[in-house]
Amino acid sequence: MIRYASDKDHLCGKIPADFVNKVYSMTKTKEYDAGTGKVIDPERRKAVMLLADANDSEVLTSVLREKRFRILGMTGKPDAAFELMRKHKVGILFLDESIPGMDLSETLFQIKRRFPEFMIVLLGEHVSREELQELFSRGVEAFLVKPLQYDAIVTSMSRFKLG
Repeated sequence: MIRYASDKDHLCGKIPADFVNKVYSMTKTKEYDAGTGKVIDPERRKAVMLLADANDSEVLTSVLREKRFRILGMTGKPDAAFELMRKHKVGILFLDESIPGMDLSETLFQIKRRFPEFMIVLLGEHVSREELQELFSRGVEAFLVKPLQYDAIVTSMSRFKLG
């Protein structure tokens, strides 16, 4: 005899309870990209912010929270960001090019060498087409123009199928 999920009958008709419960528990804990049908890796929903400007951090933090990201930390010091990245191994780094005392080329090199699984989104005020191509060749995934705009952040994140 087949037992039916009486409390879920209104949602799924006469389907065996064990099947309904199994499907329900699977979809409850996983998030899917509607476009591809693939499971979104929850490990990629982590963000580290290496920022110089408090205004940018407010906008970025609000978008990340809205998109259910786990903010691992926010700092103005590369060494502190590297420590967070070392602990968590995977995620997105929002990197402000205007951090005082930071050599951007060396920082990008170190990030890609030590943390290849991290995606880098660079924040800056202006960049030429040639500079942008150079940044992309060094591992930058996206470039956001400062001051940050909500729509630009959301669009950038949608490229990663994360937002």
